[in-house]
Amino acid sequence: MDKNYETSIHRTGRIGVIIAIGFMLGIPAVISTVYGVWPESIGQIFAVGGGLLAVFLPTNIAEVLSYTPILGSSAYLTFLTGNVMNLKIPVVINAQVLTDTSQGTDEGDTIATIGVAVSSIVTTLIIVLGVILLVPLRPLLTSPAVQTATQYLLPALFGGILLSFVNDDCGEYEAKGKSLTMIFPLILVFVINAFYPLGGKEGFVVLLCMGVTVVCALVMYKAGIIKMTLKSELKARKKK
Repeated sequence: MDKNYETSIHRTGRIGVIIAIGFMLGIPAVISTVYGVWPESIGQIFAVGGGLLAVFLPTNIAEVLSYTPILGSSAYLTFLTGNVMNLKIPVVINAQVLTDTSQGTDEGDTIATIGVAVSSIVTTLIIVLGVILLVPLRPLLTSPAVQTATQYLLPALFGGILLSFVNDDCGEYEAKGKSLTMIFPLILVFVINAFYPLGGKEGFVVLLCMGVTVVCALVMYKAGIIKMTLKSELKARKKK
């Protein structure tokens, strides 16, 4: 990756994150100061938020570790604006597919950043439009047909995301057999969930599956099941 681009984009991303954190913490601090509603102690904060931290902390760690390789430097903007799995990840993957770029390359990183930025702007505009038209569109949005259709949106979305990952693309390489690495983690999760429900522990499960997937990939690579080939070499062979 070009060092000037990498340095610039990471500097901008860190500045943006710092500003966003300032707003996130500053606004509650100002409200608490104005109305005199500060918590009595730090212990009180952890007593109230401890349950939420136990659920969301491992989930957020898992998201950062698993999504950042896909998002590249667009991760800064993605984690600030939210809607990661249900919007930003599909946008990045689709944008890279349409432009024939790969994750881990300058081109793929740039396309991912543009895609996330555009989707954030479009989402904001749609939300503004939705707020304006919420009352006029209420009969339509509450109709049985629309309510039934919305139940299938997430399954369809996640199904599309899963299919987009079932390929041999691996940045500058083609990893033949890469998709086989997901078989054992899937079986493991289904078996464990059958005897011990994993609801509410999704963050820990994702972290576990990440480790298991890496081990599976390493074992399959050593066994010759997964074969890594530079895309430039493949293109050269096709030309011959």
